[in-house]
Amino acid sequence: MHLNNAIIYTAVIFFPLQFLALRFFTGAYDITSLLFISNILLVLISGLYMNKKILISISIFIILQCLTVIYFNIGPYYRFLSGVIWLSSLVLILINGNYLHDYSQKIVTQIIIILITISAVYMWIEYYFIITPEIYAQFIEGRPTKFYLLRPKAGFSEPSYAALALFSASAASIATIILAKMPRKYLISYTVYALLFLSAAFLARSMHVATFILGTGIIVSLWLSFRVSLIKITVFFLILFSLTILAYTLLSYSHYYDRVNIFVDPLAMTNPSLLSWLRGFDQVLAVMKSSPILGYGIGSTGYFEFDSLYGDRLAYYRIYDLTLKDAFSLLWRLLIEIGLLPVFLFACFILYKINQFRNYIINAESNGKIFNYVVFNFTFALSLIIGCLIKEPNYARSTLFLGIFLISTIPLNYNDKNTSK
Repeated sequence: MHLNNAIIYTAVIFFPLQFLALRFFTGAYDITSLLFISNILLVLISGLYMNKKILISISIFIILQCLTVIYFNIGPYYRFLSGVIWLSSLVLILINGNYLHDYSQKIVTQIIIILITISAVYMWIEYYFIITPEIYAQFIEGRPTKFYLLRPKAGFSEPSYAALALFSASAASIATIILAKMPRKYLISYTVYALLFLSAAFLARSMHVATFILGTGIIVSLWLSFRVSLIKITVFFLILFSLTILAYTLLSYSHYYDRVNIFVDPLAMTNPSLLSWLRGFDQVLAVMKSSPILGYGIGSTGYFEFDSLYGDRLAYYRIYDLTLKDAFSLLWRLLIEIGLLPVFLFACFILYKINQFRNYIINAESNGKIFNYVVFNFTFALSLIIGCLIKEPNYARSTLFLGIFLISTIPLNYNDKNTSK
């Protein structure tokens, strides 16, 4: 188990270093994802946790995907082979989670906080000394400049992934402040973390602020769902008011408003991100009409004909291929490629984990102590997954693998010895 734990900690360390991803043809494979695959294979090869249910589950998943791809024959086979490897690995992590949690939650929390802190500080350095505020202002104002695509991203492959990690860490810090029983000095530390991560995340100008609002909202709602008190209600409305003001303020800027305003004529839309996201939804609608249960098969996204006014608009701007083959959203891509049934089962799993987390908080609070690293890791993982479902469709990225690994393996039994490590 020491080797497994070493692989896990190393995988977490490489999480924000997406620029080190291994390139193969048009794909990029993060080291974190490869290490988590190595870890699950090591566990299976050891024979300690392999059982018939696991073997049957993964076999059914692969057989169904093979039959779907053969029947519809949409998309190149290399995309199918790549996708089935990554998705099968994620499925293996999901169904083996109960056997993979013999690692220290405390160490993982410390690694994440240190690395995200370094990333946040470096993003501020990028803003002031590499991009410079003047050029950044031109980008925000939409004025032409050869640096118009430059936004801080630290070691992540894109500013969007950096924003997702930072917003998730900020939500996790806020959840820890609200839920965990800690000395005052730790409350101050987590408050500083939350503000630092949040400030750096806004530099990326990403719509993952929606991830932050959803992640924080879920945790606050769980906290208010038991032992309601005047203090809880007051804090709840303060947070709700703050999030509302935040959303209202951001929507006053065209940079954000243009990315969420779907109530306009498609021919009047100019934002490529929103057009791509809505075009991805049109792909989903096309699949739901003919193969809603199992989809068109892994690798089929973008390789079939469908009607989309948003696609026509992208073609008008000569960027029709923009995110065509990944649908801009992990949720859209999963619905297109594996259908409603697997997505429904995954949603049930996430809801089950959220309920487990709620029960953990209730049980732990009654005993006077909630381990802050369990709260931090769970909220961080949940936010990463939410963010990927909204707008990060790449199967092989470290954000998705780390989120799935943590939410699958965090022991939510209060008496489990691993919750105190």
